[in-house]
Amino acid sequence: MALVIELTGKITEVRRQLAGVLAHDTDPGRVKDGLYLDLALEEALRTVIERQLHPGLDGNVLLELIGLVQENLLFQNADAELAQCGRELARLPGEDRFSVDWAMRAKAVVDRLRRAVEGSTDAAYQLLQPKAVALGREFNADGWTVELFSEEIVRGRPVFVLSMLLHLFDPVLRKSAQLGDWQVISPSRAAGEVTVVPELRALQGRSFDRPTVVVADQVHGDEEPPEGACAVLTPRSVDLVSHVAVRARNAELLFATCFDAETFAKLKQLEGRHVELSVTSSGDVKFAETTRAAAVRPKHKAAAVQSLSAPQAVLRVLRRSEFERGQVGGKSWHIRQLAEKLPGSFQTPRSVALPYGVFDAVLADQMNRATADRFRTLLQELGESPEAKLAELRQCILGLELPAQLLADLDCALEAEGFNRKTASRQAGEKPDTGGLPASTANCIKQVWASLWNDRAYFSRQTNGLPHHLASMAVLVQEVVEAEYAFVIHTVNPATGNPDEIYAEIVRGLGETLVGNYPGRALSFVAGKSDRKPRLLAYPSKSLALRGGGWIFRSDSNVEDLEGYAGAGLYDSVLLEPAREERLDYTRDPLVWDAAFQQKLFAGIAKLGCEVERAFGGPQDIEGAWVKDAFHVVQTRPQVGVG
Repeated sequence: MALVIELTGKITEVRRQLAGVLAHDTDPGRVKDGLYLDLALEEALRTVIERQLHPGLDGNVLLELIGLVQENLLFQNADAELAQCGRELARLPGEDRFSVDWAMRAKAVVDRLRRAVEGSTDAAYQLLQPKAVALGREFNADGWTVELFSEEIVRGRPVFVLSMLLHLFDPVLRKSAQLGDWQVISPSRAAGEVTVVPELRALQGRSFDRPTVVVADQVHGDEEPPEGACAVLTPRSVDLVSHVAVRARNAELLFATCFDAETFAKLKQLEGRHVELSVTSSGDVKFAETTRAAAVRPKHKAAAVQSLSAPQAVLRVLRRSEFERGQVGGKSWHIRQLAEKLPGSFQTPRSVALPYGVFDAVLADQMNRATADRFRTLLQELGESPEAKLAELRQCILGLELPAQLLADLDCALEAEGFNRKTASRQAGEKPDTGGLPASTANCIKQVWASLWNDRAYFSRQTNGLPHHLASMAVLVQEVVEAEYAFVIHTVNPATGNPDEIYAEIVRGLGETLVGNYPGRALSFVAGKSDRKPRLLAYPSKSLALRGGGWIFRSDSNVEDLEGYAGAGLYDSVLLEPAREERLDYTRDPLVWDAAFQQKLFAGIAKLGCEVERAFGGPQDIEGAWVKDAFHVVQTRPQVGVG
């Protein structure tokens, strides 16, 4: 293999120099010759490596080849994510290779690089395949040749070589990092018929009449597990504190990520057959085919429907000290409790709220008469395939006019609570001296109201027997904490159920990349409640952070936190100004490389979790942020799926 590395290195060096020449040469003949030479070198690189690929290759050899092939991809494809992955690879320490900590760091980089490779191949396929279909139709080509055309081109490029190298390197890293083939997100036993889908969203609104094991290539994070599903298995990383993970634990599903491609392929081959699954003591998932049909259909926990009631129509704005149960949801009520109960070292955002009945009062206003008639008609027309009518309902709500007095009262409440209205106007793209509310305020409020009728929320209420006519939406308006790091804490470890252990996940920027299960893993750790000694579980591999400030209009419904029901993430919260995406660079991130900073942040998060749990007298699901050496608690709710 030393010869392979030497040849690959020499090819890379020649292509590196050639790329510099081609970037500046203006002679068409020399450019043409240079391009042909570059293509020949690329083909030689692919051939040299492919002939030597086999299981059992040394980890150091694989690492060296991965770095070289990654660099070669950039000679003809200026992909920013691939380039960043190269910098992450180069940042890995040269010493203590394949120690537990080194392997955990490398695993995070490899996971990110694999996503970049998948994105590159998908982009190539989307570019080439429509042309292949058009040409195949004109040439009367056999269908199978058209179907395979783009795939075969991709397989003949170095990106496919890199994909194979990563496939061989991943089990080496998992073994060195002492990781299993599975990450169990929601532990349970399950038995049912296997259904394979490209993404969990494809089953939104479906209901199975028999226990079903869903094998999904993609899980996005905002889905509601379908009725009748007893297990969801995916090869994609899922944050343990994401909304979809919380709902799975509440429904007592077996929900797990399979990191081994061969094992996942075996699961997909079982489509239409019955399997039994269980979680082993080592944290892996064991499965076996069975000829017996599962006898027990999974049941959703019964939600406390009796606590729901229709609100009284009212045009009113509440300051934080006026938040009361029955008028606002759990988000608003808990933010008041947090402000009153937590030590001063922990901060909470400024907040006001529009209580439940405001929507009803606006709908009843004479100037919205036509809109209200249309709204009631659409409600009556919701049937077995309601997606189209739900979209019309949302558009109908966005057409409402908000009374001038309501907006004036909101402006006064925001001013009284200390909101910076001029800064919010500037961030929303308006003149700083506009005064009063930013013009987009009314639309943000209506978007939150409209989310009561988004598809996933509707189907979730349907599945859990929650009456739609009793669902109400309050709107919690808060100043956005411009987080350097955002985190979510579960004060009972959701993976093990250990009540003496806090589990937390941390991301750069705003927390939506975490609770919304953006691609990649967050940094995660556990800490005992008594000694608060942290143990790191995974380094971060997310590609994007979200940045933003100003105000956020949070959904705060009366059905989100019912006992026996996990409604987190079903409804929409809206930023006054959309968040900005930022490509993450971990090479200088103190959370990853500064042990002292890391321990300080972990200790503060563990302390905050203990304080909030003590204040509320039970396990909590906490969202928070760290900025300028201060901890902020954005919200808390009872942790579901425990006890």
